[in-house]
Amino acid sequence: MSKTKKQTVLFIIIMILIVLFMGYLMSKDVISKVSSSMNKLKGNYVENKRTYNKPVIFSIINSSGEEKVKEDVALIISVKDDYGIKDIEYSLDNKNWKSIKNVKKQDNVYTGKVVFSKNINKEVYIRAVNKHSIISDYIKTRVIIDKEN
Repeated sequence: MSKTKKQTVLFIIIMILIVLFMGYLMSKDVISKVSSSMNKLKGNYVENKRTYNKPVIFSIINSSGEEKVKEDVALIISVKDDYGIKDIEYSLDNKNWKSIKNVKKQDNVYTGKVVFSKNINKEVYIRAVNKHSIISDYIKTRVIIDKEN
């Protein structure tokens, strides 16, 4: 077999293995998370299968990038749902939930913002509730503010 034919066969085998591996990952319902950090901003993009028509939180921007800071930290949350969002909520213990005020809608995307200004070192859990009271899966991000040190 010539060198060119061997390379072609090897390339085809590698491509088949890649396709099989990607199919395996997709069958295991792997959730893709892409984190980006730029100028102290951290964003999470979550690709999520819609289960039971749950709202989908597809973006959280944490102004601190989950790093320790001395200034206020803002979380900007974007949610999408076919039925409309009733509430975007946050919790510091994943039990007691507070509504985020002034949620805005644009092109079927709901965006809310919460600002932390006191010293804190906690995971902040975010979830959304649609107009049929169906609750999304939560996503968490860390907020660390130490204005004294």
